[in-house]
Amino acid sequence: MHWEQFTGRHSVKKKTAKPGDDEWTDDKQQCWNLLVCFVGGEHHLANVYHFGSGLRMSTWWDLATFDGGRLTWLVVLAHRDHCRVSIGPSGPGRVAVHVWARKPEGNLFERHPGLNDLVAMAERAKRAEQ
Repeated sequence: MHWEQFTGRHSVKKKTAKPGDDEWTDDKQQCWNLLVCFVGGEHHLANVYHFGSGLRMSTWWDLATFDGGRLTWLVVLAHRDHCRVSIGPSGPGRVAVHVWARKPEGNLFERHPGLNDLVAMAERAKRAEQ
């Protein structure tokens, strides 16, 4: 587990990330694929940066659960792709989206629940409201 995954801190200067560059890994490709789907196509994916073992993007979008539902969509994609996603400050009027690839199985810091786990969580929430 990398320190920046907990704090959002990154000790090196931002470096633009593109598939195939000298820091590219399979894990970063997994993160890239999630971000491409999140924004609706690679042509909508503006500045993406290396962020430790993951990637970081910045957006001015309102990340909400409804009225566009971008936050909900991001959570669904994170579970579909087994990626840890965090949201933090970026700049005036902007938020950062950080993504790290995880595995379907392993310890707390190696894995990320899948879609079946998300559905089970939603079913538990539904039962709790009754």
